[in-house]
Amino acid sequence: MENCEDDGNSFEWMSRRAYETRKPACFAPPMGIQRRNEVVRVLETLEKPNMTICDLGCGFPDLICCARNVGNISRAIGVDIDLITLKKGSNELQLESQSCDRDTPFQAILYHGDICSYDQRLQDVDVVTCIEVIEHMDLESVDKVVEVVFGQVRPMVGLFSTPNVELNVAFGLQQGQFRHSDHKFEWTREQFSNWCANVVAAYPDYSVECYGIGSLDDVHTRMYGHCSQFAVFKRRNEANEAVSTYRPSDCPSQMCPFVEVYKVDFWLHMSPRLLRIVNSELYNRADDLIRKQGGPVVDEFNGYGRWVPVQELHKSLSRPDCFLTAIELCDAVHCLGYPVDLIDMTVFLSVLED
Repeated sequence: MENCEDDGNSFEWMSRRAYETRKPACFAPPMGIQRRNEVVRVLETLEKPNMTICDLGCGFPDLICCARNVGNISRAIGVDIDLITLKKGSNELQLESQSCDRDTPFQAILYHGDICSYDQRLQDVDVVTCIEVIEHMDLESVDKVVEVVFGQVRPMVGLFSTPNVELNVAFGLQQGQFRHSDHKFEWTREQFSNWCANVVAAYPDYSVECYGIGSLDDVHTRMYGHCSQFAVFKRRNEANEAVSTYRPSDCPSQMCPFVEVYKVDFWLHMSPRLLRIVNSELYNRADDLIRKQGGPVVDEFNGYGRWVPVQELHKSLSRPDCFLTAIELCDAVHCLGYPVDLIDMTVFLSVLED
């Protein structure tokens, strides 16, 4: 839901506006970036390899995109109730997946669902994040999220953040006026600390560290604190992990209420050997593939040739075992510089000159 703070009524907007008008009340970098950077910093301190992170209330999946740069994260899940935003975010993930600079696999999944509900596909999640989300919910719903995270998912680490209402005075907001029209509450530092303490009391397998991020300036920080309040909950070493009994093939709908919107495996570096194979296949089979699609035509941007389904190219490979799926082949074609349409899963092949 962090994307909610981008309209004209938002705290983020006011910060940007203050900067544009050269008023002192601005954050650099913007708070959205600072919060994501803080999550990444915490993730990079964790030593467990091949972790899964789940961002509850992800909105536009900026944090999912950032997680791909963390070497020990192999899977990132985003859950949000806003289907339109998730669909827009899937386009961004699709583009990001093309240029992913990793040498280990990374998968991103977006689910449409209510984060107050538990989905068994979250059973093996190592880290749960809930960044600037709870203030958009009533307190009863916040309690449900807490139960889902610490009572059912039971991650190794849980990260929560929410605005610090004490700093609102620095932006001319009146007492009782919130940073965003959708906020149901905003807490002082003491209220947030008390909430964290109550969570740990209810779930004693966890400890918590509270702190702030986003300093307006030294004076305001001393008087009112930081812009956002962060809590890092860590499961104690002696506490048992949740035991996974989930199998994707036999998960009834009541156990998996979330609806998958998008899934993508971020592409790996292609070895020179694989690229040579693909380049040779394209060279030897281009004319035949173009002819099967109806012959060459003039494309405004790519010249004389034809858009060919990558699936057809995959079928025609003399070494199909090199690529398990057409998606993997699409990666290699893209790396070789061929025009690729990721929506239609086609590649433009030019007619080879004699």
